[in-house]
Amino acid sequence: MKRFKCLLLLIFALVIGCDSADPTPLAQIQPTTIKTATPIPTPSLTLTATGQPSPMQTETSTKTPTPTQTPTLAATSTVVPTETPQPSTPFPSWVNDQTQPVFFAASYGSHRDAPDNAVSLFNADSGERIDFVTSRSVSPKWILEDDQVYVRFGYPTINGVKPEFHELLNVDTGEVTKIPTTNERFGYQSPDGSQIIYTEIDDGIVQITLRNLENESEKTVAGLFDNKNASYASAKWTTDSRFFAIEQLGKDGKGVGVYNFHGEPYRLYDNISMIDWSPTLPHRLLYNPDSNYQRACILDLESSDANCLEVVDEWREFYGNNTFNFSWMPTGNSVSFSYWDYSGKAGVCTISIDTEATTCPLTTKDFASLKEAYPVAYVRHYVWSPDEKYLTIFANPFVPASDDGSLMVAGVLNVESEKMIWFDSTTYFSYGDLLSDIWRPEVTGEN
Repeated sequence: MKRFKCLLLLIFALVIGCDSADPTPLAQIQPTTIKTATPIPTPSLTLTATGQPSPMQTETSTKTPTPTQTPTLAATSTVVPTETPQPSTPFPSWVNDQTQPVFFAASYGSHRDAPDNAVSLFNADSGERIDFVTSRSVSPKWILEDDQVYVRFGYPTINGVKPEFHELLNVDTGEVTKIPTTNERFGYQSPDGSQIIYTEIDDGIVQITLRNLENESEKTVAGLFDNKNASYASAKWTTDSRFFAIEQLGKDGKGVGVYNFHGEPYRLYDNISMIDWSPTLPHRLLYNPDSNYQRACILDLESSDANCLEVVDEWREFYGNNTFNFSWMPTGNSVSFSYWDYSGKAGVCTISIDTEATTCPLTTKDFASLKEAYPVAYVRHYVWSPDEKYLTIFANPFVPASDDGSLMVAGVLNVESEKMIWFDSTTYFSYGDLLSDIWRPEVTGEN
């Protein structure tokens, strides 16, 4: 009988421990539960190569507690919005200090003390910020030209009418100048700047155009799908501009077609959702299989070998979490993902491609100050700094099922020191490729 009571106490202790503990790296779980990822069948390959590829503002710490840091630059609502972006305070020197980590976010719609529309620049180390209030929503973008860094404020097209100008902020002087807009269409430019892809949908059929920016010629690219009900199409280039992929979404499913630099069909993959190409060679595509956003696989383009991250599947099942937001780390050696569950656990983890070792630099305790106001906050988006030293978080206070994307709070984690800073009142509305370009570019003197 005593043995039976002891066994019950042991089981109870294990259950309580699992419910209260934050997920730990896989290396700390019993080795017997971890399996090596094995190749899965290659996604449906129906096309072969055509030739050689031609005021909260608080900080928390996950180690030693540090005092609350009050920023010297705070948001202000006293500035009257005008067409030209106006800074909320005198222009600070840290914005263009190459030793300081700086990123931006765009606000849309007021919340607490945030301006209605603004682009905010943040110092990831000091917690300082400066808001540029605008008369309407804008899409910010970093521009590096002749070793000078700018932020472009791109104004939207309203009711089919394009704006007459965009504006450039010189981050060295704080000067804002107007630049006339052109009749450019929205497209996907290759990293080497030589070509741009346009995707348009006409009566449910995707029209793909490849434009050569050197000689201004255009060619129609053959579609790889028989789908007649397309509602969405996007493109992504490989980092060396040798290939591009078109993802198409329609009533009959989702698929990815890969083309070489000349726009010639190279591969076709059915029933997968494209995430992104690896930032380094070889050409590897990170994707969600079967439109399952809780899983991720890696496809080697040249060999068509595919491997799913099964260790993440086991990790998710072990803890009962949801995993999503898979992305490449900037160096291309690891993949990161975020996790969340209804008990309030949330964070970001990474997995090494070679060793499958996992670490979780952002965990639930980093959300401590945020969760006082928003107990079920989770990571809606995150962006790594190019050197992987900082992790920018855009957290949504509401559970995913009720999330409309209208309210997000920005924060940044110093991965080495584990210092977490939350910036109150930031609503992030810029999605897509802008998410990978929020960090100020480095001036190398080679431009």
